[in-house]
Amino acid sequence: MKHIAKIQSEFLKLSELQDDVKKSEKKNNLTVFLGGTVSDDWRDEFKKKYGTKLSLLDPYDDDWSPEENIYDEIAAMQNADYVVFYKGGEFTEREQKLLDSIDRDYNEFTDLKKMHTYFDTLVNLQEVEKQIEKF
Repeated sequence: MKHIAKIQSEFLKLSELQDDVKKSEKKNNLTVFLGGTVSDDWRDEFKKKYGTKLSLLDPYDDDWSPEENIYDEIAAMQNADYVVFYKGGEFTEREQKLLDSIDRDYNEFTDLKKMHTYFDTLVNLQEVEKQIEKF
């Protein structure tokens, strides 16, 4: 029974990321993949501040393991306009190859103030793009 609960839990986490991707496709917002450390509360902070202005793809998983989660995360990264890591740490050679394979630039931050400035810039960029589309 415990094993079934774990499988259900993993499926729900996967379906939440898939739901984020589907929602982002419906919105006319820039999409940002959130990666990196889970030790700080930065994810909730960014979701609260930017969640209505940008589409945020958050693959957070308490029991993250590359064997089970990496392919879903790569698919989400490929759907994102921007990929951002906060305190991502040192990437292994294999992780670096996977990141290179998504054909997306990514930004790494260790300073939340700088990351907020980056996100503010994305929000402003999005507004400019929407104004240009009106012409």
